[in-house]
Amino acid sequence: MVALVIGIVGLVQLADLDRRSQEVNTEALVPARQLAEVRRAFLQTRVDALADEMLPKTGPEDVAHQA
Repeated sequence: MVALVIGIVGLVQLADLDRRSQEVNTEALVPARQLAEVRRAFLQTRVDALADEMLPKTGPEDVAHQA
């Protein structure tokens, strides 16, 4: 009887742990990953802009990318 109670309590706690780990994933890890992707894109844009300014201009100008 004691083993049955311990088993049931263990399963209930394991289910609760699974629910909390899913909450951590959806409420913390996914937004952090999305924020990292935005930050990476922002930094890449800065690097590209600096490279465009710093690299020497050789050959004809690319009029397709000028505003």
